[in-house]
Amino acid sequence: MNKSSLIGLLLLSLLGWLVFGSLFCKTRLCGLGASAAAVPAAVSSCGTWSFNDGNTFKETSDRYYRFKKSSSNLIVPQNKSLINAINNTVKHLKNNSGRKLVITGYYDNDEKNNTTDTNLGMARAKSVKNALMKMGVPANQMDVSADQMSSRSFEGDTVCKGVDFSFTKMSGATGAVGAAAATSRIASIKNTLTAKPVTVYFGTNQSEINLTAQQRKEIQDMKYYLDQVEGSSVEVSGHTDNTGDASSNKRLSKKRAEFVRDYLTRTFNFKANNLQVAGYGSDKPVQDNNSSAGRKANRRVEIIINK
Repeated sequence: MNKSSLIGLLLLSLLGWLVFGSLFCKTRLCGLGASAAAVPAAVSSCGTWSFNDGNTFKETSDRYYRFKKSSSNLIVPQNKSLINAINNTVKHLKNNSGRKLVITGYYDNDEKNNTTDTNLGMARAKSVKNALMKMGVPANQMDVSADQMSSRSFEGDTVCKGVDFSFTKMSGATGAVGAAAATSRIASIKNTLTAKPVTVYFGTNQSEINLTAQQRKEIQDMKYYLDQVEGSSVEVSGHTDNTGDASSNKRLSKKRAEFVRDYLTRTFNFKANNLQVAGYGSDKPVQDNNSSAGRKANRRVEIIINK
């Protein structure tokens, strides 16, 4: 081998080592441009959702119910595993009327609570309960509760662990004391809220609703009554003072009643078909329209159990 051939061979070997060293650094040592296969797949911080009802029922999903941060609006499930788990849970409850589902909603203190509930956990649990009711689960076969979550329940601006499920016995199945307490509560609600309506007041041309803590409790009692008593209903009736045209006042009063009805369905998960709307205009004053105080009292919407 002559001198020029030897030099060429050495240069070729050196070039090969440079190429090999560059690729080795890129994929193994330097971390520059590692292949997709070399990067671990992202794992949900919430993990797998598993829940069971003793030895009779067990479900697993790779995703929980989800909510946007600071929101109680349920993100409609698109994940097949979650949809399957929920469908099987509904089937289990329908086939086992003596079992009750307890829905625990999670919240974080850093979230803003714009609901009427004490925390977003309760609001989220109620959203899931309402969704399951639409799938045919009786309201009295579900309870709601709330608990504070850890920061690991967030993925970006989404709460990826919105609720959890557990099961218990229906109080009516084995607990006479619990059944008696429920019957007593229903009777008390009916006696109170058929005699005295929850009254929402409106200023002239005003459509905003501001409820007191007592009014929120009374409305939640009405919701409980409607859920427990088959065939029950609530009337939402609008009223005005005698200012202006009578026919216009009736239209305005009905519009305000419809506004309150929509507020109840949106905020407290009332079923619209349980709410009967009426607009009476100035036909049913509660005070004299000759004074400003009287007219203010007459501009109202009344929510009352009517059966």
